[in-house]
Amino acid sequence: MTVDFDSITKDVNRHSKLMNDIDVSNVNKIVDANPSIFELGWDQPKTKRRDAGVYFKKVIRDGVEVDKPKYGFTFFIPTQIPQYQLFDGTILNCTLFNYLDGTKGLWFDADDPSEPEWELVHFQDDPPLLAPSINAMCQLVTDITGNTNTQPLKDYLDVLDNLETDRHDWSFMTLWMSKKNKSVKIGLSKNDDALIGDEVNGILDKVCGSKNSNAYKNTQQMFNTLGLGLVESPNAIVTTYVEFDSTGLKKEVAFEMGVSHCLDAPHGTRAMDDYSRFTDYQSSYKDGISMIMNNSKDSNWISDDWRSQIESWETCENIQSTFGDVIVTSSKEGWKTELLYGLSGSRGGVQPTNFIRGF
Repeated sequence: MTVDFDSITKDVNRHSKLMNDIDVSNVNKIVDANPSIFELGWDQPKTKRRDAGVYFKKVIRDGVEVDKPKYGFTFFIPTQIPQYQLFDGTILNCTLFNYLDGTKGLWFDADDPSEPEWELVHFQDDPPLLAPSINAMCQLVTDITGNTNTQPLKDYLDVLDNLETDRHDWSFMTLWMSKKNKSVKIGLSKNDDALIGDEVNGILDKVCGSKNSNAYKNTQQMFNTLGLGLVESPNAIVTTYVEFDSTGLKKEVAFEMGVSHCLDAPHGTRAMDDYSRFTDYQSSYKDGISMIMNNSKDSNWISDDWRSQIESWETCENIQSTFGDVIVTSSKEGWKTELLYGLSGSRGGVQPTNFIRGF
């Protein structure tokens, strides 16, 4: 099956904010609108589907949803080639595509299910921020957005250039691409060293502009409240995002917080294959979740009612549910929080279930 609706319907409404009847109806609408990509189940020959699940992205502010939910589906893609084919058939050329990890997520808006809102890819081996990779990223952004003035984006990336700073600790990690919105979100990862003042000030200056602006003040506060413990922790992955669209570099910064390891043993392995390592990773996972939820509570990023459902999401009885990420975005309007989570299919099923870096 391409999406395991049988298992989904058994757990629908048990976490009513996270997965309800409207969500299931929306997923059905998307699947029905795209027969070519959902024709084959994940376990059928020649399929490109990674699993039988669906992933959710809901945006909240002060406990209230402030945007329409988005629904993601995972597919396999070619690796070690400098090209990527968008949903509409457009071929993008970029040397950074050589480092893609082999999967993509297509994220849809159910009100316009004919094409994805976003296409999400992850890099493996984390290509470092150097002049050639920065230039390649800027050209890719031009190809997607149509905006040839990427100097503001380059100025931001240059602040973190590994050679110029002599720190060698920033790399490209994640890319959200939208031909539909003519926009790109660029996710950067940093090693376990703490953020330093020069980096923070450089990011604020290049992205948010004037120190007197609300965008600058709100983002500076987010840096302060994020907590260096989370940034430095080996149990969590923190990704820094900026967005560039047809109008230029947006005056906002986002932090994505996810866990470093999965709850269960990787697909194709068993816990007893290396039980000591399994227990270490499971402990790391639980510690990472706890840190993210505590930060979210302390900073009021997630209200109690949403947080309680996220914390118990992986206890679903019939679906292989998985926690994803918490993304907090700061702009002149304040903060908003995106919750990413989902399921890969039936609980105990043989479909791949584990993600190292979310969806």
